[in-house]
Amino acid sequence: MIRTARDEDAAAIHAIYAPSVIDGVATFETELPGVKRRAARGDAAAGHHPDRRLPGTLSVAMHEAMGFTPAGVWRQCGYKLGRWWDVGVWQKELQPAQILPRAVTPFNALVEAPALRELLD
Repeated sequence: MIRTARDEDAAAIHAIYAPSVIDGVATFETELPGVKRRAARGDAAAGHHPDRRLPGTLSVAMHEAMGFTPAGVWRQCGYKLGRWWDVGVWQKELQPAQILPRAVTPFNALVEAPALRELLD
């Protein structure tokens, strides 16, 4: 069964997270945060970020199965276990955009805008 994490899950989540901190690269942390701190992070992220990082081919397969597509790679953004690591970024359109963006203002028009001149002077 899959469900959202609860307060009583904090110790188990910390135990699952520990190998990633100590020997893995799903996180760039190198010291265990402790059960209370790990629980607080879960509480803070729960409303916004339910997916957690899973490294490698399992993560790619899971994201593709859920309809995510690659959006980019942050090259050599973390150093751990004696080497630099890349992080893949994935995205999924949940619904088409409802509001059309305003037209882009050319730079030369911005330079002449009174509000910008006021800020620069």
